[in-house]
Amino acid sequence: MRSYQRSSPQALALVEDHDETLAAACRSVVQRSCWAGWACLETPLPAVPGVEHDWQAAQLAQGPLRFVARNQYKPGRAPQGETLTLLAHPDWSDQHLEDEPQIVACRLLEALAQTLPPGTALPRVGRLGAHRWRFAHPEHSTINAPAPDGDYRVTAAGLALCGDAWRGPRIEDAWLSGHHLGLALAAPHAQPTAPGDSHDL
Repeated sequence: MRSYQRSSPQALALVEDHDETLAAACRSVVQRSCWAGWACLETPLPAVPGVEHDWQAAQLAQGPLRFVARNQYKPGRAPQGETLTLLAHPDWSDQHLEDEPQIVACRLLEALAQTLPPGTALPRVGRLGAHRWRFAHPEHSTINAPAPDGDYRVTAAGLALCGDAWRGPRIEDAWLSGHHLGLALAAPHAQPTAPGDSHDL
């Protein structure tokens, strides 16, 4: 049984006493949960036939696990060794929302182990944990919504909202939403550049 979280409650608490338009926008968003696990392994993951040894990320369609990232391949992180981010499917996260973090972390790591070829074991785990994000996935992305709604919300009173709720679940979506809102707010105050002036350094 799905347990959708109706609305963006953290933003709603900020605006509902001041702007009903923004409050209604918050209430209209359906947020899904996400369990995010992490694991530090003592040695690298075993090689998988047919897969490059330095693969950086993988998406999975079945089971609890939907996404795996190998963080040591991100810029500047090679010295940290094999460290994994393990993101659960929204349905699974909703169903296990109140589980203990350590139990969830073990389940996600077990799901990863089951993707390996038979007889292949995961390395010894140094550290393991999980964090529950109750409001992680907006159910309906507005990435292609036309202006003025777009990927942020702003009212004539000067109050505005931005974030992943208005665009999509990735951290990049949250950043782009804020960037676009910043451009929109700054546009009315932009000063024309005089001929010959330059701000390029």
